[in-house]
Formats: sequence, C-alpha cells, structure tokens
Amino acid sequence: MPLVYNELHRLARRYMAAEQAGHPLQTTGLVHEAYLRFVDANTIDWQNRAHFYAICARLMRRILIDFARSRNYKLQILSKIFKDSHRSFSLIDFGAGERLAGRIRSARHQHTAILE
Repeated sequence: MPLVYNELHRLARRYMAAEQAGHPLQTTGLVHEAYLRFVDANTIDWQNRAHFYAICARLMRRILIDFARSRNYKLQILSKIFKDSHRSFSLIDFGAGERLAGRIRSARHQHTAILE
C-alpha cells in the first residue's frame, strides 16, 4: 500500500505543479479525494498496474477541473452580487441627506428666533 500511495502522491504533485500558486487544494488532499471517488468504482475490469494509475490520473484531472469549475461559478455569482449591490448604491441620492440636514438646520434657526 505505501508504494501505491507514494506513486499517487507523485502523480498529484505533478498535477498540482501546473496549478496556480496558493491553490486551496493540496497534494495530499488531491490523493485522498481521488481515493474517495475511486472507492465507488467497483465495476472496473483492471488490466494491469498501468491501467490503475491511468484511471487514478484521470480522476485527479477531473477533480481539479471540477474544483476550477465550482470556483469559477462561485466567483461569477459573487461578481453578479457585487454588481447588483453596486448598482443599488449608485441609485441612492446622497445629496438628499445634505438637503435634509439643511432643512433641519434652518428649522432650528427659525425655532431659535421664535424663542428669543
């Protein structure tokens, strides 16, 4: 088992080297995620060791692709939310607050004049 794990870790390290620096998924996490997906694959007719590693490599590539797609999807949603919130802020009339404050000041002056 350690030989298989070491080889899978080497494969994962090669794939992770092609990813951007600071990628949240680490090499060990990629190996473990591939194993979790691999456990469900009971119907594969294994031909040899190379076939096993080829399937594992394909799983790792799919995991990285799925991760990138989900991350891009989340970024698109956040971008849309930001654009919508920015649009609603641009609709606010910030001058209205100044006008209201001016009315309050003039009303205060009128009341002060009446009391004097």
